[in-house]
Amino acid sequence: GSSMYFGENQLKDVYDNHWTTANPNPNAKYPKISASTSFKESDRYIEDGSFLRMKSVQLAYNIPTKAIKWVRSVQLYVSGQNLITFTKYSWYDPEVNTLGGANSISVGVDQTGYPTARTYTLGARIGF
Repeated sequence: GSSMYFGENQLKDVYDNHWTTANPNPNAKYPKISASTSFKESDRYIEDGSFLRMKSVQLAYNIPTKAIKWVRSVQLYVSGQNLITFTKYSWYDPEVNTLGGANSISVGVDQTGYPTARTYTLGARIGF
């Protein structure tokens, strides 16, 4: 689910399929986007949050250094975090928990959460 407060951080589906006063649609999938629309937990917004994620991968290559007397080792590497997530979850991140603590009814609520950052790193490790 999401916050209907001003439509912040919404999917295109929410923006395209919410109730509006200009074009009232009683069958809209989502309520009116407004500061006065309060979000309540409901089974209407429950989705299967199952996912498979490639969380962290690193590939490295050790360069032979026998010809270089003052260098003991050289390793080139590339790494990536949060490279791909396989899920049917329609929002940004199935691992989200923007509201509530461990004993709260709101655990796992996805309200204005941001997607997990995908990062890449390229580097070298040199031993002297």
